[in-house]
Amino acid sequence: MHPALRIPEIVSLIFETMVPDVPPQKADLDTHTLASLSRTCKYFSEPALNALWKKQRGLGNLLSCFPEDLWNVKYQDWKYQEFLRVPANLALVRNILPSDWMRAAYYAKRVRDVCIPEEAEGQLVLPFLSISLPTSPFLFPNLRTLEYNADDPALHGALPMLLPPTLKHVFFTTPNDIKFLSALPALPVRCPALTEIDFTSVETGPLNFYPRYCHAVSLLLLRFDRLERVCVDDLEFDALKHLADMPTLKAVKINFEQDESPLHHVDLSPGRLGVNPLPAITSIIVNPASHDMTVFLVSAVARRPLIELTIEMKYAVTPVVAGSLLAHLCDCINFEKIEILEISSTLHSGDSARNEALDPISQQFTHLLQRLQATPKTRLRITIHFPGVFRIKNQQLLEIGRTLGPTSLEDLTWIDVEATTQRRLVVLGSSNEDTGQGPRT
Repeated sequence: MHPALRIPEIVSLIFETMVPDVPPQKADLDTHTLASLSRTCKYFSEPALNALWKKQRGLGNLLSCFPEDLWNVKYQDWKYQEFLRVPANLALVRNILPSDWMRAAYYAKRVRDVCIPEEAEGQLVLPFLSISLPTSPFLFPNLRTLEYNADDPALHGALPMLLPPTLKHVFFTTPNDIKFLSALPALPVRCPALTEIDFTSVETGPLNFYPRYCHAVSLLLLRFDRLERVCVDDLEFDALKHLADMPTLKAVKINFEQDESPLHHVDLSPGRLGVNPLPAITSIIVNPASHDMTVFLVSAVARRPLIELTIEMKYAVTPVVAGSLLAHLCDCINFEKIEILEISSTLHSGDSARNEALDPISQQFTHLLQRLQATPKTRLRITIHFPGVFRIKNQQLLEIGRTLGPTSLEDLTWIDVEATTQRRLVVLGSSNEDTGQGPRT
């Protein structure tokens, strides 16, 4: 055997590349090689087992480590469930003994990334496991990433066993339940090493729930100082200001509520986020609910070397407003490293916008492309979508393609003002193609 294969770090790197990147239903079919390597020799055993158990979707594999006589399992849709080892119905037959945990604990310490899905599996066994852990208070003591999608309030009491201090990334589908919100402010104490927070709220909850959600999330963010990525559905201004002062924050995604966002009632004049906000930011994805909010957020990232800027406005945009926004982008944004630029509106401007001249937006769009041309790139995707407003003719697109060159522009997407047909210019030899049905302009 090659001497390098006796070095655990090298073997671990090799085995991690062998973990199948396929849907969970097919993963078991592609793990036989790693399983065989784990039984080959002592140098391969630990790295192979670590690679096999590193990422788990659900608790099915862990449940298979318990004695078969522990519970009664029934499968409803066996073809789907058997691949995932997810029981549709699980009932304890006897009490769980400390000895029942020996094999499960041996593998649980290897798990680094786990997803708790919405399937019945997690909702049935989490309470049993949480009250019977014999040694550590954490089910996966070395966990780094947790994706938690369970929405049953009865499960929230078991959540602490999934939050070890080693956790760095959390992805929560936040249920509209005040019991779950009660746990959020304690997260910084349980998981002080967190660098990535992703909270996606589910459908609209009870009356007055949204302000409580924003307040709970804001309290959570205010207790962290070294986050690198944040994705939340809205927040209060104090939390936004705290994020702006954070020297480590690289990526932000915020979906501001159209009618209920706390920022609707806040002064959004320039400079309110400080002299040097978001110093490390490279990616910002926002859904502002007003034009003032859009201008405020664009100003906050002025001169930052962004790689991605995505703004999806939750309001209608007229040619004058669109032109002023593009002008503001040209004045503020550093295009040196930009790879993804998406500016769009979710609402149609209506017939009134047709009476306005398109010159402002056409001129500013040309200016924007000239700014991009000044900093040559190997990869660039641009999406401009102002429903009912923006129109650009094929001849102009061909001129753009010839101006920017064959390697500068990867994808340019816009919306035809009359046919509302999405079209795309792919500059790979200056080709122009439609991606939908409708008349060409």
